[in-house]
Amino acid sequence: MTLTISVIVMLVTYICGAITKIFIEEIPNRYIPIQNVIIGIISGVICFFIEIDDNIIESILICLMSALSAGGISDLVDTNKKANINDIS
Repeated sequence: MTLTISVIVMLVTYICGAITKIFIEEIPNRYIPIQNVIIGIISGVICFFIEIDDNIIESILICLMSALSAGGISDLVDTNKKANINDIS
C-alpha cells in the first residue's frame, strides 16, 4: 500500500509539474506549498477511488503528508546546494 501511494503521488506530481511548466514560465517559491497541497488532495482522491485505502480522509491525509514532505526535502536539498556553492566562491 505504501509503495503504491508513493507512486501515485509521484505521478500526480510529475503531471502537475509538466502542466505548470507548459502554462507558467516560473512559479514563485511562495506558491509551491499550495501546489503540494493540491497534489496531495488529488493523490488522496485517486488512492481512494482505486481502492488502495477505504477511508477518504485517511487517504487524503497520507498523500498530503507525502507531498508536503517531498516538497520540504526538495527545498532542503536546494538550500544545501546553494549554501555549498556560496561557501566555495
